[in-house]
Amino acid sequence: MRDGRKLSVSLETAYWGALREIAKQKGLPVSKLVARIDVGPNRDHLASALRLFVLDHFQNVTSKKQGVSQPQSTARSHTNFVVFLIDDDWSVLRAVTRLLQAAGYRTKAYSSPEKFIDEHDPSLPGCIVLDLSMPRLNGLNVQELLAQQEIDRPIIFLTGPRGRCGKRASNEGRRD
Repeated sequence: MRDGRKLSVSLETAYWGALREIAKQKGLPVSKLVARIDVGPNRDHLASALRLFVLDHFQNVTSKKQGVSQPQSTARSHTNFVVFLIDDDWSVLRAVTRLLQAAGYRTKAYSSPEKFIDEHDPSLPGCIVLDLSMPRLNGLNVQELLAQQEIDRPIIFLTGPRGRCGKRASNEGRRD
């Protein structure tokens, strides 16, 4: 413990992969990037701060890609950016929605991929936080449907214990 805080952090593999990628883009070791994030306003909750940093990064990248001008200082208050949440577990959906809304993100939560596909507005800038393992349409199926519709949107996959979908995602170069 340091200053009453834990030194270890448990994050999903996808977030660590994204942090490594961002650190590489910035020419920093991951430890230095994490140290910079750790001095921010969410320093008492490092795991949440790291997740929000990754989401902010994707928000800025997506906004630039989609031609939305957005100063970095107002990243979380940008009202057009939407984090689309898709998970069949209502408790996870509710928890992630609350976390992101508390951080100033606009969210649209869907308890089924079918409902998301029916209601999704591709003109809204944003990213998707997507459960990998769901009945009927899994996260990879949703990604494939979006690609078929030529919708290019960053996706963060969430998953529990590694199953068949996680192995397939890893084999296809995705991180689970």
